[in-house]
Amino acid sequence: MVTISENDQPERTRSEQVFTAESASKLLPLVSSIVREMTEIHGQMELQRAQLRGLDEISLTIESDAYEDEVTDVRKSLEETEQRFEACCRELKELGVNPHDPFDGSVDFPAIYNRRLVSLCWTYGEERIAHWHELSEAGKIRRGLKSEFISGAAV
Repeated sequence: MVTISENDQPERTRSEQVFTAESASKLLPLVSSIVREMTEIHGQMELQRAQLRGLDEISLTIESDAYEDEVTDVRKSLEETEQRFEACCRELKELGVNPHDPFDGSVDFPAIYNRRLVSLCWTYGEERIAHWHELSEAGKIRRGLKSEFISGAAV
């Protein structure tokens, strides 16, 4: 939560991490590693879900117990994969970083710009943090960072 104090400066609660472009950039190697893993896990989840859909369709046309074990195994595997994905999400959130939901390989770093809370946004594969968006806007609406934002002068 961000509020404006009597001296017209933003205040934050202790539980809320706020980044500058510089401090967010210092976390990029770790964040990139976590998001890369999430991207791989997300792909596995999509394949497992597609496999389950196919097995569910087969079970509707064939009255056989032959697929039950396979369906059970795929469901268990999907559950384990989803738990790994959630562990990565928790790891990012512990760093103060918010993954986009639905997951698209992008994350947001809470930041202050012109005395308001905004999000610095980064997408896996980008070399640096170069964009931001308002909290009320979708993560797909990205504005380029201006030099005063990067240097911290716009805070």
